[in-house]
Amino acid sequence: MANRYRDKTDWEKMTEVIKTEELVLKLREEYEIKGKTRELISEIVKSAPAQIGRYKTIYKNLCSDLMEEFKNDNIGISAVYEAAGMSEEWQERVFELYKENGTLSINDVITMKEKEEEAKPIPGQIEMEEFVENEAHGTEEKGEQRGFEANPEKIISKCFSCANWEQCSEKGEAVDYCLDFKNKDIPGSMSERELQETHFMNKPENQTVDANGEIRNRRIEHDVKTAAEFFEDAKAGIKPFELRKNDRDYKVGDFMKMRKYKDGEWSGDIIRREITYVLEDHEGLKPGYCILGVKDV
Repeated sequence: MANRYRDKTDWEKMTEVIKTEELVLKLREEYEIKGKTRELISEIVKSAPAQIGRYKTIYKNLCSDLMEEFKNDNIGISAVYEAAGMSEEWQERVFELYKENGTLSINDVITMKEKEEEAKPIPGQIEMEEFVENEAHGTEEKGEQRGFEANPEKIISKCFSCANWEQCSEKGEAVDYCLDFKNKDIPGSMSERELQETHFMNKPENQTVDANGEIRNRRIEHDVKTAAEFFEDAKAGIKPFELRKNDRDYKVGDFMKMRKYKDGEWSGDIIRREITYVLEDHEGLKPGYCILGVKDV
């Protein structure tokens, strides 16, 4: 804890998280300590739980060559986190690219990741030799789903714990919010869409639904991440708008709880805004995105 206040590299922060987890687990064996392990670690090292998950992903999955460069502070955390989600073979290719260029950006890794995905067989596809072998043994092999494994130690995503996993085509490695998320571990749990439609900030008698099924007089608060530079402009009042992916069904009258994030970590700062205008499906706007007019609450 005394070591907390000096400047550290991302590799040192990752090592601190791993060592702290070991200590917390040992303490749990001797003492009755309440709270989830990751939340306890978060409190000790002063790092967001999601960032702790990223450190663990890097520690467990990053190949030794890239880890050494990460340790020497030659490659940024965003790039190595993306690389940690790739197979060892493709991580080595990423390392070869780094040696060739002398640098490695997150865009370099994402491009390589896309190539890895393209090289994978189509889901359900099976090689002829394998098919013949299976037939000979009287077995039927099911096509393996590619691209996203259900492994909570390897990915940080709400998708893994969602009851809609099987039928969803939008699952990914870094999903932290989804209207259709439903916790599969809680019987009868509602999706976030249902929760939003049920738990309004207004009193029940003010909630109405029109003939088209549209909800009126709702008062939903959206908890959103905001990059530090945009957060400061919004806080100063010189940025009365938000450009957002409209995956939360933003409506005029909704509220936004905007959290300031810097280098992937929540700073603890929050501002609240009310949505006064929603512009979407307009020329120049990327499909699925919107511009929100906002004002101080």
